[in-house]
Parts: sequence; structure tokens; C-alpha cells
Amino acid sequence: MNEEVPTSVSFTLHQNNVIIDASRIIKTLLKNNKVDALDWFSCFPNLTLMEILWTILMCRIHADNCQYEEVERLLIDEFGRAQRDEKKMAEVAKILSEFKAYSHCVDRYVEYIQSHFHNRTGSDVLNTFTGKIKDHIYAKLRDCKESDDKEGYLVGLAQSYSNTLRLCKDLEALYVSSDASFLPTLTQSIFSRLQELKRDVQARLMTVETYGGETFLSEDIAISILQETKNAFNRTAQLCEKSEVPKHCENILDVLLKYLYVEHLDYAIELALAGISLAEPKIEPPAYFFSVVAQNTTIVLLLMKQYEDSVYPLVKNTVVEQCVAKKWASALRSLEQKINLGLERQLNSVLGYARYVLGSEQKKADFKPDSQQINLGASSACQQVVRFLTTQASAMERGCDGGNLVVLQSELANRLYKLLLNHIQQFTFNSAGAMLLLCDLNEYRKCVSSWRVGDAARQFESLHALANLLVVLPDNLVDAAHSPMLKKVK
Repeated sequence: MNEEVPTSVSFTLHQNNVIIDASRIIKTLLKNNKVDALDWFSCFPNLTLMEILWTILMCRIHADNCQYEEVERLLIDEFGRAQRDEKKMAEVAKILSEFKAYSHCVDRYVEYIQSHFHNRTGSDVLNTFTGKIKDHIYAKLRDCKESDDKEGYLVGLAQSYSNTLRLCKDLEALYVSSDASFLPTLTQSIFSRLQELKRDVQARLMTVETYGGETFLSEDIAISILQETKNAFNRTAQLCEKSEVPKHCENILDVLLKYLYVEHLDYAIELALAGISLAEPKIEPPAYFFSVVAQNTTIVLLLMKQYEDSVYPLVKNTVVEQCVAKKWASALRSLEQKINLGLERQLNSVLGYARYVLGSEQKKADFKPDSQQINLGASSACQQVVRFLTTQASAMERGCDGGNLVVLQSELANRLYKLLLNHIQQFTFNSAGAMLLLCDLNEYRKCVSSWRVGDAARQFESLHALANLLVVLPDNLVDAAHSPMLKKVK
């Protein structure tokens, strides 16, 4: 603005009729340089060339009864037809950049790519799966196998399998093949070794009922977690502000309950519960649930000690004490309920198998032999049941102790007594058969007497006295029937 306008050329300035030309600084400049300017007229046309061009274009558009959206649509259609001509695509895209529908270019191009991909056969996918993907996975697993990194091998196998399944899911959305089994077959061809590994694992774990005896509990892991949280509680007490200690303590307890209770103890109990058959078993049910109970008890005792030593002193008489106590009690109560449920199912399973053996192996001829010349001894069904019960009782003693063991074995003895009472009532006896029945009941009584059952063993003495009536002479039957031992028969 400070430069002078040359006056060697004679001209008259025709302004563009914009508001800036009427500003004071422009008028001063023109006056100082003695520039002649045309006066503005009312409704004087705008002389901006671009605006004139747009005016002409819009007049032509509206002359053909077209609207702005129609122009956009025509340009987008032209972009779609020019997919194979990159130069023309760029020109149309440049024009569309001034329109609102410019983003539709991307959508149209994606549609073109997808339609182009759909029209191709699955040969490229087949070659990729059987070539690069397979080679990459095998090379990755081979390195772990050669270095004897078993954990790395399993982790790599799991990751590769998950990634391949995710890739197949994405490819399914593109309809690479009309055959629904195309992608699963390719995946199977790569991970055929996975089936061999699965068979090996199944052979290791045996069946779902036993899991190969695995309890899925580890005292070492529990101790490690408890040590970490103990250090965390100590750091909280030493480093945090006194007002913040209870809240941080509650947060640490939440972490402890999540990883030790929910993901370790509760998980193992759930698996053990799933392994107990609810139906009457026809094969000997496993006794490994008692092993789960034993390890669970050990870990819970360690957990309770940490709560009493490290948690409760930090939250006592604070605003979070009630909340922490509620969480703690809820966790223990839930665990106890699941263990009780498992023990109940285990007892039902034990009695169910004993009932099955007696019902299928005990014959009517066992207690009513044709000959009076017999070999006194327990029947085969009795021996099988006693042997099975002895195994289960030993497992109970390894899994439970103290009052819990007494209650558990007493309950088993009471249920066994009722089972045997109902069982012998289904038979008829002769004198020889009565002697054989006494032999069976004597075996049951000796088996139960080795348990920690307290007064429950006396029921079997009453049962023995009841069977003794079958061999008592008629003259002594009245006196024998009034025996005090028979009063306990129910």
C-alpha cells in the first residue's frame, strides 16, 4: 500500500464492487495517486471471473433441470466407471474434492475391490494357506521344538491357531468360496498335528471324570501369591498416608480374592464338581474329589492366616471394615457351599455304585442255596462292595480330618445301613442262606467299624441281630425278638 501507482499510463480504474474497495485506506490511496475510478452504480454486476464462471455453470445446470446432488451422483458414477483408468480416476476425484460427496469415492473404490476379489477363485487363498502361512507356522514351532521349549511350543501353537481362525472369519465375510468347508479344511490341513497333540493330552488326562488325578490346585502357586500380597500389604502400611491405607488394603484384597480364590480355588472346585456323575454310576466312581478338598483346605488355612495377620489389622475400626469383612465372609461361604455340594454328590455316587453292585451281582441263590453243604464266607457282591467302600474311606481320611471326617463317614455309614436294610428285605432265606447273610453283614460291620463313625457303627450290630433271628430256634424266637439291639432297627 505504500508503493506509488505509476502515472505514466493513463487509465480509469473499474473496481469489483466488493466492500473492501470502499474502505478508507483504498480511497486514500487512489486519491493520493490521482487515480480516476468509475463511480459505483446500484446493482452493478460483480466482475470476479470465478463467480461469473460459477454463474454460467449453474445456469446451464438448471437449464437441464439438474440439481447439485445430481451433479454429485453423475461424477461419482463416472468415478466408478473409471476404475481401471487411474489417470481419469484422479481427475474425477479432484473435481469431486469440491463436493460434499467426496468421501463416497472411497466407498465406491472399496466396492470395486471387493467385487473384483469375489470374482476371483479361491486359488490365491489356497496358495497362501498352504504356502506362506503354513511355512511360517511350522518354522515358528520348529524353533521351539528344537530348543526343547515345550511351553513356547504350546503358546505358539495356540496363538497361531487363534490367529488363523480369526483370519478365516474375516475371509468368510468376503465370500472367497461358495463351499462352506473350504476355509475349515485349509485350517485343518495346517493344524493336523493339533489333533495328535489333543490325543496325547487326552491320554494324559484320561477322562473328564478323573482328569488323570489332576486337582488343578498348587500350594506353591498359592504361597507365591500370598507372599506377593503380603509384601503389598506391608508396603501399604509403610508408604501410604494413614487415611489412604484402608482403601488400598481393600483393593489389594480384591486382587487376592480374584486370583487366588476365583481363578484358582473356585476354578478347581468347579472342575471337580463337573467330574462327579449325577447319575447312578456303573463303574467305580473316582475318589479324587477328596484330594481336591485336602489341598483346598491347606490353601484356605494359609489364606485365613494372611487375612488375620495382614488384612484385618489394617482395616479394623475403619470405614471399609464392614465391606472387607463382607467380601471375605462371602468368599469363604461360597467355597464352603461348593465343597459341601461336592461331598454330597460324592456320597451319592458312592452309595449309587454300591446299590448298583448289590442289585446286579447279588443273586437270589446267594441266600437260598439248594444244598445245605455250603462254604461259609461273604458273597462276591459283598466283597466287591466292601473293597470299594474301603478305598473310598481311605480317600476320605486323606482329604478330611477332625470333626469333618467324623461327620462325613458317619453320614456314609447311616446311608449304607439304610441301603443294606432295604437290600436284604428283597430276599427270602433258608437256614443256609441265613448263615451266608450273617457272613455278609459281619463283613460290612467290620468295614464300618474301622471308620471314625462313633455311634453309627452300632446300627450294623442291630442289623446283625435282626439277621440272627433267621437262625434262632423257634423256642427262643420270642426272647430273641425282644433283644435291646433290635430297638435301633428302623
